[in-house]
Amino acid sequence: MMLGIYYEHMLAAARQREAMLPALCAKVRALGYEAVAPQAAHIVRDAGLLPMLSSAGLRAEGIYERFLFESKTQTAQQAAQVLAVCERAGAQYLLAVLPMLRGGETDRNGALYARRRDMLATGLETLCAQAARCGITVLLEPFDSLFSPSAHAAELLWYFARVEGLFCAFDTGNPVVCGEDAEKILPTLLPYIRIVHAKDRAFCDNGMPGKQTASGKKVYPAAVGRGDLPLAGIFKKLQQSGFDGAVFAEHFDHADEMGAMEDSARFLRAELFKNA
Repeated sequence: MMLGIYYEHMLAAARQREAMLPALCAKVRALGYEAVAPQAAHIVRDAGLLPMLSSAGLRAEGIYERFLFESKTQTAQQAAQVLAVCERAGAQYLLAVLPMLRGGETDRNGALYARRRDMLATGLETLCAQAARCGITVLLEPFDSLFSPSAHAAELLWYFARVEGLFCAFDTGNPVVCGEDAEKILPTLLPYIRIVHAKDRAFCDNGMPGKQTASGKKVYPAAVGRGDLPLAGIFKKLQQSGFDGAVFAEHFDHADEMGAMEDSARFLRAELFKNA
């Protein structure tokens, strides 16, 4: 399996440690990370990003972007722009982040939700068709917001059944926000999983920004393996399934991103390669 990290964590670590990004890239590679997941917009804004990663022995993969899916023309244009970035980076996977539900659309049993879901599916069909011609696979993840149209496993499964060529980036730490158990929903999503976002959550206030869950309680950022989620069971099931894709450590809003990257790499190497 290939270990990856989010580019935003590297940017935050550079700010927190007052470090230069090229030197930090070398440290990240030394930790065993091979891939970096940036937002497509970062690559567009910074012409030196891809060469910097390459010079450190890192590659861009699992690129993500927020899509609007407002109209057929707008979707085709945005898809073409983002896919061009993915091709330039040599990335195989693109994570599509869906726009949040608004107003009455949050009623999952309502007509407004159904109409919005159909519009998003149509947009995803356009994106996936264009991506297939580029040899790129489009992914959705269980997003950590009750306002997301892909928050729940049942919603993801609906999109996977509707949209040809759409697959899953499984996030280990997002389902808890929406009241679901990641280990319990994993078997239903396994046939669609292509990459994994390894995310832990602390259940007690650790002084970092908390995220409200469906139960009303908050969960807090944690390095992978340093929180309270039962990740060992999840990774055991992934290994038993034959999964051999990229695993990206994720811990947005952590107070010490460099330390979290170190702890996450240590835990993931132990869990993912102990039976190798």
